Amino acid sequence: YDKLEGEEDWDAMKVFMYGVSNDEGNSVRHFSEVLPQLHAMTHTTWRHKKRPMPLLIHLERKYIHVQGMNGEPEFGKRISILDREYEAALTDLDYLFREVPGISATVEHIGDRRTLEKIRELRAQGHDVWGGIAPHYGQYCLDDLFEGPAFNAHLLCWPLFKTEEDRQAIDEAMLSGEDYFYFGSDRACQTNDITQAKNVKI
Repeated sequence: YDKLEGEEDWDAMKVFMYGVSNDEGNSVRHFSEVLPQLHAMTHTTWRHKKRPMPLLIHLERKYIHVQGMNGEPEFGKRISILDREYEAALTDLDYLFREVPGISATVEHIGDRRTLEKIRELRAQGHDVWGGIAPHYGQYCLDDLFEGPAFNAHLLCWPLFKTEEDRQAIDEAMLSGEDYFYFGSDRACQTNDITQAKNVKI
């Protein structure tokens, strides 16, 4: 990261919360597990960079977070798939900005209107938080997967589309002029190609 602009080996670090839709086992149960790394990304005096290393967040939480008897994070009940982003926005984002002041964090592929509001709230408090919007979340909602003679598998992507109200809010955010919402490409929307063994829908 700490190289001249354009020469970096990577631009940011990405975090998946445990058990979300496409973490492929590369996840953390709670931000407390990676606090030393998050502090280093945020509070290191870099040689070439004048800004913290950005944190990109796949903001879903499959399980309610609870404190175990030994203080370690444990898992509570499973969260409904339509509320996983919102639950993480409520609990994980507040924890992150409380424990790592000054961190630069981006919520990727926003699908829930409540996440948009949480980002606006955090920015009003002075936090460096951004939202990546992949355009298909402003084009489709969950109902569109079932509009047809069969299930529209070619529209399926992770995180899952939410409601029509969410779709409308995301569409409006894309056009709002709020510069902390930006275009985010999303490789979770795979092409249909039955000749390939992976990274496609079949």
